[in-house]
Amino acid sequence: MKDTILTKEILKNAEKLDENKYKIAIKINYYLSRDDRKGLFSYIKDKKLDPLIPNFRTFSRQKFLSPNFQPESLIIWIKEREKEKFEDLEGIISYVSMTESHLKEKDYKSLYSWIYKAKKLADDPCYIRKSFAFYALPFVNHKDFYKIFKNYIEEYIEKLKESVYFRLSSFYFDKNNIDSSYSYIKEIVENKDFTQVDPWILNHYARVMYKKGMLERSKLAYAYSVFYHGDSTQIDTLKKICGKSYEKEIKKLKEKVFKKVGKVSDFELTLLDGSVFKYRENRDKIIVLNFWSTGCAPCREEIPELNELVEKFKNNEKVIFIAVTREGKKTVENFLKKKDFKYTIAINDTYLHKELNIFGLPTHLIIDRNGRIIFKQMGYAKGTGEKIEEKLRTLLK
Repeated sequence: MKDTILTKEILKNAEKLDENKYKIAIKINYYLSRDDRKGLFSYIKDKKLDPLIPNFRTFSRQKFLSPNFQPESLIIWIKEREKEKFEDLEGIISYVSMTESHLKEKDYKSLYSWIYKAKKLADDPCYIRKSFAFYALPFVNHKDFYKIFKNYIEEYIEKLKESVYFRLSSFYFDKNNIDSSYSYIKEIVENKDFTQVDPWILNHYARVMYKKGMLERSKLAYAYSVFYHGDSTQIDTLKKICGKSYEKEIKKLKEKVFKKVGKVSDFELTLLDGSVFKYRENRDKIIVLNFWSTGCAPCREEIPELNELVEKFKNNEKVIFIAVTREGKKTVENFLKKKDFKYTIAINDTYLHKELNIFGLPTHLIIDRNGRIIFKQMGYAKGTGEKIEEKLRTLLK
């Protein structure tokens, strides 16, 4: 489906077919091969597709999530999948994450049972690998499939378990069962570098530590959240915990955070114009990295903010903005025909994503002139451009 001439010929002949599973499978694979989720979901809606169609099952739940969440319909869908011996862990996680904030006290028992169902699946390595293989099936003919499978399955497993254990810890925290809440959050946070923990998980861990009376651990977690991950919403909480000695404590906490921040190894990136960016030749610069993809909706949404950021520093040769994607030249060029992106764009990356533990998109990093990653933000948040600008202004003083 990657070959343009062949694709047109296949689609032309597919249109002559009856409206059956073969024709539908061709169309679905066409959208999947281009990571065109918008086109896929539009096709789903127009055709009112049966969720049992090959290569479609894992996407069909989306009609119950967007644009309007339909919890009852999603539960029916999940139970139907169970009848055919297909357990949809991501569907369960979607249900839990989207309903928990709206549930009344009497509904918590139901939520609890669903979280535990997710835990059972997340703790089963055989199920997870089978699940991953199924989700990856539409891309099995991709030339880098086996490399991708090998490189990312462990991260995939870890992230799914993180999501489930985080939900369990949050559930018990809301019920004021702090010991149980701690037993789950420690599984995904303790013995881990705080720079590698997602900010919302780190904030929850800090809250649990505070409730358990482990104030030093709580302060350090909040300090990483504020000074490394750039979450200024937690600064008041940190001040409250530090009390009257806030100014003195903050200085110590900052030193602790940045003392442990490691330095990046040398790396090279292939740019869209065919040239190569070599980090060793730019060590005296501040490098701002944005890990993204053209098929990532939050990545696209934040581009105007990032473009404004580039404009503000366009005359400053000490700052370099690079957007890094795993996608190829043609995919990115087609995207740029429709949307302007002012970052310098690096393509076909596998090394840096792996080296810097980039799993979710978008992810933003700032490397200072000492080679340290002094800022990391995973996921889209309004005001990202302002956060990065604030960090850059501080570094340039």
